[in-house]
Amino acid sequence: MTTIFAPASTPRAKSKADALDLVTKYADGLRHVRAGWRTRELCVLAARHWWLSLSYMSDEYTDDPEIAKLAVAQNGYALKFVSKRLQDDPEIVKIALTQNGRALMYASSRLRDSRAIVLIAVARNSLMLRFASARLRDDPEIVTRAITQDGYMLWFASPRLQDDPEIVRLAVSQDRHALLHASDRLRNDANFLSTLAK
Repeated sequence: MTTIFAPASTPRAKSKADALDLVTKYADGLRHVRAGWRTRELCVLAARHWWLSLSYMSDEYTDDPEIAKLAVAQNGYALKFVSKRLQDDPEIVKIALTQNGRALMYASSRLRDSRAIVLIAVARNSLMLRFASARLRDDPEIVTRAITQDGYMLWFASPRLQDDPEIVRLAVSQDRHALLHASDRLRNDANFLSTLAK
């Protein structure tokens, strides 16, 4: 669905009916509704239509699990606008990641250290290895999942795995430029380099 913003000349809602019309028509419809009319019911309706409406909600509603689920199911990037508490909620983060693996960048540091969460994210988008915890960037299964999609993601692997001949070989087989992110030891090992040429 194409995001539609209200024209700059859009007046503030003059009635609750106007408010309903604005939040269903425009992603930024809540911006044109006075704070007193931004009820939970209106915010649920807004989130059901436009994930971006979260950016116009009060903290009370960005901390509402139902509203968060509606928004992140439409676009995982909505995780950016939910409360810190909900960015640490595994169920909400999984919904966001299922919609868009890049949502991992907005998950809490605790969940970026969750093997199950990071596996979902990396399966959807290999670049999300970058946002995984240092511990998980040292996990061979997670790194393998990322580099089989894009060998260049070796860049974000731990130094230990950048020095692992099998991991580096797999990354280079996917993208020869991944060798740039192998350890100095492997890059200077003539025997190892000769096995890559085969």
